[in-house]
Amino acid sequence: MAGENSRRYWLYFGVVGVVCLLLVLLILSLLGNYEIIEKGRLLDYTKGVIYKVRFYGQYTVLIEPERRLGQDVFNSFLLVGIGFISLTYAFIIAQLKCQGTKQKIFMFMTMFVGMIYLAIDEFFGVHESIGHNMQFLANLPFIERPDDVIVMSYLFPVVLFFLYFRKELLVCRAAIPPLACVVIFFLLSAISDMFTFQFEEIFELGASICLVLTILLVGSTHLQKIVGRSP
Repeated sequence: MAGENSRRYWLYFGVVGVVCLLLVLLILSLLGNYEIIEKGRLLDYTKGVIYKVRFYGQYTVLIEPERRLGQDVFNSFLLVGIGFISLTYAFIIAQLKCQGTKQKIFMFMTMFVGMIYLAIDEFFGVHESIGHNMQFLANLPFIERPDDVIVMSYLFPVVLFFLYFRKELLVCRAAIPPLACVVIFFLLSAISDMFTFQFEEIFELGASICLVLTILLVGSTHLQKIVGRSP
């Protein structure tokens, strides 16, 4: 009976995961295949700015956005979501009040802070702005834009985080493949940013999506272990 419930559990989350992935791919496809034909006050009954947008060269719709949704904005939303998933795990683990959980709480709180910073960076272009005010960095070998150095400097806290929390991160074997994909996508994104390849934002989104799966698996495993040893 327990095995059957476990299979249903994973089947349910597998279906939800596939649906979410398909929705993300659809959004990415729409963001990469549209053109704005006209914008302005196109409708008499509203003073809002209306965009006439054509998708895939044949489907035309009218859209009134609060903010134009680009891949960088979408990724910012994902990063904020990842941050609050981490914060939720930290809060739940803290409420269980079990011994040996301080390191886990610290890990998830650090994730929260890091993800919120990355979301702010993605949304407001923090590393680009820092680079613009440190233009001497462009004189370094193999560097064309000073903000490339800022992006590469993010590797140091990421590596330190992984080394410090490696036991907590590797507690779930199923989380290792998506975690590896996070690292690969992050490196590809950094390389694309340095050489101005057009796939930079796609790689960033790929890293964020894999990070969501990683944190869900790691967090749920820690909760299972904590609850399993609770009196």
